[in-house]
Amino acid sequence: MKFKLILKYRLFKLFFKKYSRLFNSFYRHKLNSNLIDLIKKGVKIKTVYDIGAYRGDFSDFLNKTTLKGKDFYLFEANEKNEKYLKKLDFKYFIEVLSDRKKEVKFSSKTHTGDSYFLEQTDFYNDCDEKTKITNTLDNIVEQNNL
Repeated sequence: MKFKLILKYRLFKLFFKKYSRLFNSFYRHKLNSNLIDLIKKGVKIKTVYDIGAYRGDFSDFLNKTTLKGKDFYLFEANEKNEKYLKKLDFKYFIEVLSDRKKEVKFSSKTHTGDSYFLEQTDFYNDCDEKTKITNTLDNIVEQNNL
């Protein structure tokens, strides 16, 4: 049984980049299409909050395509992704967001599924856990005049 899990994990890791690129290309196209439709219908988008920004790829993409010149604010819980966010020209916050301030166990593999809601997959069976204090989006917006 353990051999199967290890094999699955290694195969997933091997093909993840290719799968991720393919999935993201479909998702980006759909997202762009929906945003264009909204803009055509008169929806004005001035500010974008990217919650769970990971490494900022989607915001960077949207800033170069559909939402040029908009104000982007990125929120990412995992401090290990800060080195990627620093390279982008966006204001970002390393905070775990929730509905109120509280202490949580944050599970991480430095991956897109990192959260204090543990994923129910084999991939997150053995992950780093840290106790963190959450913050609210309202608090951050108010404190930083966003």
